[in-house]
Amino acid sequence: MSDQSPRLSLPFILPAQAQKHVTHNEAIELLDLIVQLALVSV
Repeated sequence: MSDQSPRLSLPFILPAQAQKHVTHNEAIELLDLIVQLALVSV
C-alpha cells in the first residue's frame, strides 16, 4: 500500500500512526474515487 491515494494524493494513515487507520484509509480511498467521477455522455 502506498502512502497516498492514487488520484488526489490524499495521505493515508500508516498502521504505526493510529489504530483507526483502516477506517480512515477506506474513507480516503472512497473519497478519492467519488471526487473524480464525471459524466461522459447523456
